[in-house]
Amino acid sequence: MRFGAMRLCVALWALSVVSAAASELPEMVAVPGGTFEMGSEKGEPGREGDEAPRRRVTIRPFYVSKYEITEAQWGACVAAQVCKPLRQSQGPDYPVWDLRWKEAEAYINWLSVKTAQTYRFLSEAEWEYAARAGAKGLYATGDTITKSDANYAASGYGGVRPVGQYKPNAYGLYDMHGNAWEWVADCYRESGYYQAPSDGSAVTGECQMHVLRGGAYDTRPEQLRMAYRYRAQFGGAGVGLRVAREP
Repeated sequence: MRFGAMRLCVALWALSVVSAAASELPEMVAVPGGTFEMGSEKGEPGREGDEAPRRRVTIRPFYVSKYEITEAQWGACVAAQVCKPLRQSQGPDYPVWDLRWKEAEAYINWLSVKTAQTYRFLSEAEWEYAARAGAKGLYATGDTITKSDANYAASGYGGVRPVGQYKPNAYGLYDMHGNAWEWVADCYRESGYYQAPSDGSAVTGECQMHVLRGGAYDTRPEQLRMAYRYRAQFGGAGVGLRVAREP
């Protein structure tokens, strides 16, 4: 009986994930405001120069999508004749993963109009705060990460997986490590966080490149670190999206 009950619980959990992922609108999670240390410390394994200086940042409460935006959710925007059909498709509960910046922007604008609520990109500070969810280590899982924690190069899948296949972080957010890179609002500055705002807002202006966070299915463990920053001018394979919403 115990084994049967366990199997039932697992099946119900899987069904709930698929149902949420296949929904037309993203399921949102409330993230409380707070202050945290953003960036990496000297001596952190895998540290890059653009992760400095480490600094205290204050974040206002906001909402963030529980999962990366899925093909089903993108499809609703396509059906409305606002978004372009995906170049690569695997199934309704898979994340979009070949996304250009302008395409992500169009989806967010459509979502705001459709719901009469203010959706937007996360700022880079909001992304790291939400990913950490109070954790102090390199990852939400501590100072190590394994293929049972996230979909990355060592997992061996060679591509994205359906959203929600791994344990969420303390805020209940899935796939903050791996699966698909996630666009954030900030312009990329190679100089790091010097002169960056401390109120959690994005670094904006004329962008040559935007920041990507979280790693993807083909990245190394050090690129999954919560402080790691990647960048792209347009986007492409491996790039997806998570959205924020104003309270």
